Amino acid sequence: VPDEHAIVERETAFVGWGLSYPEFDDLVARHVEWPLPTERPALAQGLAAGLPVKLWFEHDRVLLVVSSGFAHEVVERFRLPAFAETVTKQDTKQDTKQDTTQDTTQDTKQDTRRMRA
Repeated sequence: VPDEHAIVERETAFVGWGLSYPEFDDLVARHVEWPLPTERPALAQGLAAGLPVKLWFEHDRVLLVVSSGFAHEVVERFRLPAFAETVTKQDTKQDTKQDTTQDTTQDTKQDTRRMRA
């Protein structure tokens, strides 16, 4: 990296939301203070509502991607839905997918109870 002050850390966990253009315009675009690309497809990245985001613009939708540690902030700041399930590359079988969803849902409920206490 040419910038000697850049913080470079390997990130391996990301989450994303696929948004229609009306959804993106209504929920996210107003939080972006930098010029958005006009050509499609295009990748853009920067701060939106104070969060580091990557935006992948396709012809019919926008994919909003953030580090998984910011997922709860995205839900709150952009009013986007929280995830109902978590799937990893290893979760290729339906049974594994269901087990992961149940475990994640239970963990999320427990974490929410702890935060409210």
